[in-house]
Amino acid sequence: MAPRVILGLLLLASMAFISSYSLGANNLAGLRGIEIRPYGDFTIDPGESLLMTIEGDYATYTVPVRGAWRITGGEEYGWLTARCDASKSCEFQAGDYGGEVTIYVDANGLSDEQTIHIRKPAAPKPVKNPFSDAIPDWAGEPIVELKNRSILRGYDDGRYGAGELLTRGQLLTIFYRTLVSLHAIQPVSCQQVYKDVPAGHYAFDAACAFRKNGWMDSLSTLSP
Repeated sequence: MAPRVILGLLLLASMAFISSYSLGANNLAGLRGIEIRPYGDFTIDPGESLLMTIEGDYATYTVPVRGAWRITGGEEYGWLTARCDASKSCEFQAGDYGGEVTIYVDANGLSDEQTIHIRKPAAPKPVKNPFSDAIPDWAGEPIVELKNRSILRGYDDGRYGAGELLTRGQLLTIFYRTLVSLHAIQPVSCQQVYKDVPAGHYAFDAACAFRKNGWMDSLSTLSP
C-alpha cells in the first residue's frame, strides 16, 4: 500500500478517535448549565402569554430538560398557567398591568433566572370633550373620532351618557351610521317598518335599512 494511503488512513483513524474521546468526555461531564428560553421574546404586552422551555447545555449539544419552575418576583403581574414542578416547558400568563416578573428554574442542581418585561399600557391621549358630561378617559379618542364622523351624536341635551344602557334602537343606529360612513350600504327610503319607530325617530333610517336587508327580525316593534 502506498505511503500516502497509509498516512491518510492513520489521519482518519486519529480524527475519529479524538472525536469519540471528546464526545465521551463531554457525556461523562454531564449537564453543564441550563437556560430559560422563550418561544418569542421576553417582552410581551398585558394579557399576552409566553411559552418558555429549559435548554440543557451538554457542551457539544443542547436539549430540553425537566426542571421546577416558579415566580420569584412580580407575582402581582401574572402567573404560571399550570404546575410546572418537573416540566421541560411552562407557560406564563400576563395580567392587565405592566411590570417585570422574575422566572426561576432549578434542574439537576443547576438554576437560571430570567425577567419577563410586560409593557405598560400607553397613557390615554388627552382629547377635547365635545359632550356636556364626562366621557371615559380610556375611550376618549375613539369617542371623539366617532362624534366627528357623526356616528355618535349623543343625547339631545348634549350628554354622552357613559353610564346608561344602550337600547336596540341606539345600537342599530350606531351600526347603520358606521356602515354608511364606510360606504358599505346606501341610505334607503321606505315606509314605517316598526310601530314604535315612526318617521322622524332617530332610529327610523337604521330600522328601515336593516329590515329591508333582512338583518332584523319581522316583529311589529323594535323595543326594547
